[in-house]
Amino acid sequence: MITAARAHLFDAILVHKLDRFSRNLEHAVTYRALLKREGVGVISITEPSDDSAASFVTEGVLQVLAAWYSKNLAEEVAKGRRERYERGLWNGNLPFGYKRGEDGRPVIEEKEAAAAREAYSMYATGRYSYQGVADWLNAQGFRTRNIRKDPRHGVTGPSLFTKDTVRDMLRNPFYRGAVTYKGKDERPGLQPAIVDEPLWQAARRAGQRRHHAPTTFLRPHRTYLLAGLLRCAPCGGKLWAHSAKNGRSYYREYNRQRGFPCTSANSSVPTAVIDAQVSALFEELALPADWRDRLREMLASEDRRESILVGRAKVLEKLRRLRTLYLELTLTDGEYHRERERLQEQLQALAVPNEEPVVKAAYVEDLPALWRAATLDERRAILLTALDAVYIDMDTGRLVAVQPKADFLPLLAAASPTWGLAGKSLLLGDPEGIRTPDLQRDKLVC
Repeated sequence: MITAARAHLFDAILVHKLDRFSRNLEHAVTYRALLKREGVGVISITEPSDDSAASFVTEGVLQVLAAWYSKNLAEEVAKGRRERYERGLWNGNLPFGYKRGEDGRPVIEEKEAAAAREAYSMYATGRYSYQGVADWLNAQGFRTRNIRKDPRHGVTGPSLFTKDTVRDMLRNPFYRGAVTYKGKDERPGLQPAIVDEPLWQAARRAGQRRHHAPTTFLRPHRTYLLAGLLRCAPCGGKLWAHSAKNGRSYYREYNRQRGFPCTSANSSVPTAVIDAQVSALFEELALPADWRDRLREMLASEDRRESILVGRAKVLEKLRRLRTLYLELTLTDGEYHRERERLQEQLQALAVPNEEPVVKAAYVEDLPALWRAATLDERRAILLTALDAVYIDMDTGRLVAVQPKADFLPLLAAASPTWGLAGKSLLLGDPEGIRTPDLQRDKLVC
């Protein structure tokens, strides 16, 4: 909406009440001031106002009341959750293996409960990993209780089990008949136990044996040029770097283990193949003769610093809300950590510019020479500074697109006609990647 307002695609925003615009006082003031500078008004249908001093005070009071309502509601919800916990009741959705009885209390769903008990037994033997248990559950036709829409893939319905969802299940004291508040303060619950105490303890001991390596063991450090940056073009999922026993290293698609569908699942490409393509791209990078004029045109109609500050505020607020949901047990450990990692990557990408674009352009002009002389660690530092993502077609092992960081996007857009991007794409969309990743991936696939 803010982006559309900057482009002057509309004159006003209509809301039923001002609290529908925002209940966060800081956001309400920040965004309305930004919109006002763009000549866009915010109009409440049920709370009409004008430019008078009285309306100014009225709107301020309404915004404060909206913020109070939101905060008070959060406190009341937390109090209700605490009361439920003290009565031995569970907060949130019932775990796999349970359903609500006629009186509203949890009762055992026999078929799922048997599968959950078998999952504990398999893991307790020490012969199965979290992923091994997940594969068995999926093969038996079982699915998790997560029926929310996946924003990356548009999939609605029960999701496959992953190593993370199995780990959460095997650590959930609900299965032994206990409840917790904010992940601690365990006490007996009103639900029947699916797992008895000996089996629970056996699974715990198996986990300790599996995940506690000797204190003298040090994993050898390896630097992978594109770790954290590489994405699968068809699904947009992150690719992982690993080294095989033969000493070679690969970038691999692990979406199956994470419960996401992908046509290239479990495929891998040698790191040397992809790294060479990225190196060639930077060695050929050059700005056109008229880059200064192009850059001024690109930056003439936008305030990059203000846009980035607004973007950072949005991501920080999402992180705050994410933590609230986690503390209230609405999210599992796996869901929380995955989403937090994604948001922190977005926050790192939204670096506030503190240099003039021309200085950055001079850096880009010298980049081919710097790249050729740089070590692997130095090349990785360059990539982390300049790019948000690199998209790879895992079936062919070809680089198909790059997405620059916000600071470098205007410069690399100016350079793209001479940047060796034949048959590739320079993604010029919102660097924050919110609400638009599917459009970008569709562009790559088509």
